[in-house]
Amino acid sequence: MTTDPGNLRLRDPTGPDRMAAFLQAHRAALGRQGGVQAFFKQRGRARYGPYYRIVLRTAGGQRVHYLGRDEALVRRARDELDRLRRPRREEQVRRKMAEENRKLLRRFRRQINALLATRGLRLKGWELRGLRGSRALQGLEAVPRVH
Repeated sequence: MTTDPGNLRLRDPTGPDRMAAFLQAHRAALGRQGGVQAFFKQRGRARYGPYYRIVLRTAGGQRVHYLGRDEALVRRARDELDRLRRPRREEQVRRKMAEENRKLLRRFRRQINALLATRGLRLKGWELRGLRGSRALQGLEAVPRVH
């Protein structure tokens, strides 16, 4: 990479510093979508590549950062994208697990209520109701309360 000593502008459009700046500038959008895309160039019958670029859609348009053919830079870009997406993926997994737990709990409560109904009992919240007139207690001796 070469720099112009006058204004220190980066001249290498594929360098790691430019990639880091692109990722930083678009981190919110890249946390949700976009990715590293491989493509080939064709001139006549000759096919060149693969070349790589980071592509995302934002603000009604497509943004692209060219990575070139540097496999190390591509690997670094993919690792950085994975790091940006990790919190969102983990939150999605937590939401999915919580929803699955709620489904299991609903199924469990339906099964418990069906079982209790055969004895004249029911759950209200997590409290057992219907004990006074229940067939479940018929024939049992009263247990004296100890104060």
